[in-house]
Amino acid sequence: MARAPKTPPIPPDARAVLGRFETRGPVRSRPMFGGHGVWCDDRFVAIVFRGVLYLKVDGETRPLFEAAGCSPFRMSADRPSRLAFYTLPAGVNAGSDDLEPWLDRALDAAST
Repeated sequence: MARAPKTPPIPPDARAVLGRFETRGPVRSRPMFGGHGVWCDDRFVAIVFRGVLYLKVDGETRPLFEAAGCSPFRMSADRPSRLAFYTLPAGVNAGSDDLEPWLDRALDAAST
């Protein structure tokens, strides 16, 4: 019997960003479609897929992510995803002072 491929670990840079959610509530992750789904305070706030971190958006926050040049989550290049998650803006990372508003937006979007 063939074994399912092992889900790769969350990369250290994405794990560091996700660690910043811990000030907002308990954080947990689980394997999901070859990546990881991430919850903060029982709200689905992020996906890590192929080493890339995507944060939850909604109708109010999506334009902010798009205006910042963020890319939408896609499982494959040939079809769009129905999941509303976007990358962080370029230059925003775990050590960035600009990270906090993006995490707050993801948590707010996950609340709707």
